[in-house]
Amino acid sequence: EGYEAALRITRGRAEEALVPTREEARRAEQEARRVEQEARRVEQEARRVAEAEVARLRAELERVRGEVAPGRGGRRAPGASLSAMAHETTARAAVLLADGFEEIEAITVIDVLRRAGVAVTTLRLGDNPVRGAHGIAVLADDDLDAAGDGAAFGAVVLPGGMPGSARLRDDERVLRLVRSAASAGRVVAAICAAPIALAAAGVLEGRRATSYPGFELPGARRSDERVVVDDRVVTSRGPGTALDFALALVSELVSPAEAAKLRESMQVG
Repeated sequence: EGYEAALRITRGRAEEALVPTREEARRAEQEARRVEQEARRVEQEARRVAEAEVARLRAELERVRGEVAPGRGGRRAPGASLSAMAHETTARAAVLLADGFEEIEAITVIDVLRRAGVAVTTLRLGDNPVRGAHGIAVLADDDLDAAGDGAAFGAVVLPGGMPGSARLRDDERVLRLVRSAASAGRVVAAICAAPIALAAAGVLEGRRATSYPGFELPGARRSDERVVVDDRVVTSRGPGTALDFALALVSELVSPAEAAKLRESMQVG
């Protein structure tokens, strides 16, 4: 009996000695998880900072190019506001980006216009980056509020996609910008579902226009053409017509000859 009692005491003391060891192991595991979470946070922050720096450097490159070749519609000089560019409207375009925009339509327009020497500024409705309908994130150049009444731009362009088009239609700033551009005789353009924003702004009243099938355009005279141009209001049907849409904008903002030249060089059928 004495042996068994001694054995029980020994086992009890051994188990008691294990308690701190288990507690230490639990704490160590918690600390490891905390460190791992912190590492992930730091990695995400580093990625965000890097993306922002890349965007800044790209913007700086565009600015320098614009100063070197102002005849090609370069970006504004240091310290100049968008409103200060109002006298150079014909070679500048604003492309509005809302979360849920159609990536093909937005990027095609930006690319083709820049090939034609048009200075394109992307304006976001919300925060950066702006996420497209298919998950592609784009860092916009500026906030929509920076555009003011849009006098700095010769064109205001609305890519389609959903829910991006609905967000454009439902934003009063967008409607004011569209109305201001249209009333001043500047180019107003929308593709796919985005013409619903033009209709909401009242600029399609009595005009020929098109859109992606199924979207109503109250007041417009509906057309099934790939691209419709009516008194500097340009509309188009969807992702498959994005190149034709962009070239129509080049024709309006630069010249039909430049549009034809680009069509040939890009092998557009």
